[in-house]
Amino acid sequence: MNLFNNGSEMANLVVSSGLLQQSWTVNSNLYGNSDPNERLTFKVYPQQNYNILGFVSSPRTLEGDEAELVSSSTFPLFEFLCSKNNPSFSINKAAISLFDSYHFLLSELKTQQNQKNEEKDINLSRKTSTDLQSAAFDHSATLPSPGSGSPKWVQNLIKRTKNWELKLQIAKQFDPSKKLNDIKVNMVYLEWYKKWAKDQKTGYYDMYKNNMYESDVMVQKYKEELTNYWINMVNEVKIKPQKEGADFQSHWLYAGTTYRRMIEPLDIAEHYYEKKRLNYETEGRSDHYILLEEWLKEAKEIERYATNLKKENVASILTIDSCFWAKVEEAIISCNLLKTEKYVVEEKVKKLKDFENYVLGLLTNYEVSPQIFLPESSSMKWWKDWKAYRKTLGIT
Repeated sequence: MNLFNNGSEMANLVVSSGLLQQSWTVNSNLYGNSDPNERLTFKVYPQQNYNILGFVSSPRTLEGDEAELVSSSTFPLFEFLCSKNNPSFSINKAAISLFDSYHFLLSELKTQQNQKNEEKDINLSRKTSTDLQSAAFDHSATLPSPGSGSPKWVQNLIKRTKNWELKLQIAKQFDPSKKLNDIKVNMVYLEWYKKWAKDQKTGYYDMYKNNMYESDVMVQKYKEELTNYWINMVNEVKIKPQKEGADFQSHWLYAGTTYRRMIEPLDIAEHYYEKKRLNYETEGRSDHYILLEEWLKEAKEIERYATNLKKENVASILTIDSCFWAKVEEAIISCNLLKTEKYVVEEKVKKLKDFENYVLGLLTNYEVSPQIFLPESSSMKWWKDWKAYRKTLGIT
């Protein structure tokens, strides 16, 4: 299954496949025919397209150790079940001891089953290929209909094909890649909004912040859908075992980074102007933005690829720091306070100088959108205020 299927989708797929009922039947059958003196009884039950391995343990296996637990760290084979949220867990001591004693036999059984499956696939492929070639070169032959008079291999092939088609249809219903493609439509709309705001000499951040047009309401709707999607996606990855969670595919991370750089500025606008709050980066930032940014830093190859495109696409880039506008808002607040306050002035001036240097660094590295220079943007408002105050300090 795909790494990013969520629990409800996985449950629906398992239930609709009949796997639970088949597993219950297998274990019930094995339980009724097991030897109570054997610590563990297991058997392979071949199904049409897969095998089920049933287990039954004797009640005597747990005698005396029913409540004793040991850490998962004592048995390395289970490390793949650990996650960032749950770096370790406890396992029943009797159960892990039983598994350990049968581990070699079960590994051998797995190898044998894999070999049988490979041989079956090869033989089926050869049989199908030979029969199809015979039919193709026999000019007098007609392709048999899939009725009862057809050769058995044709009926089996048709049956297998129909089964796989059904499975593919079920899988597509729960394919998060399809959802990602669907959700990208919202990003396309926001790209249009971004370009339209540029034509208004304002920029999409300030256009959304001022909330003067009907289109702003639609942007909020698309923003909410995108945010809900990515919050769920990040939560899925957080609870995945470490081996799977580490495999956060570059395709997904690149899409998540684009989302973060496009949408987080809108959350910043709401934080300062709708909620009337301060200190977004420390008090208002959502965890899913923080994690997406951390994962991007870990996947440096994506950032290197993006860096190579910066100079070629300066006009269309999104500001690399998705918290840029929060820094702008804090700088504007500091400038306003400088006009009225007489205390802690040096500290505020230092912060504003640091912010100015930060902006210059972004410009030098092609890491900021040209929209920050639009006449009606908040960044230009800050610059005008700061430039005027610099003159009073004698700074040119």
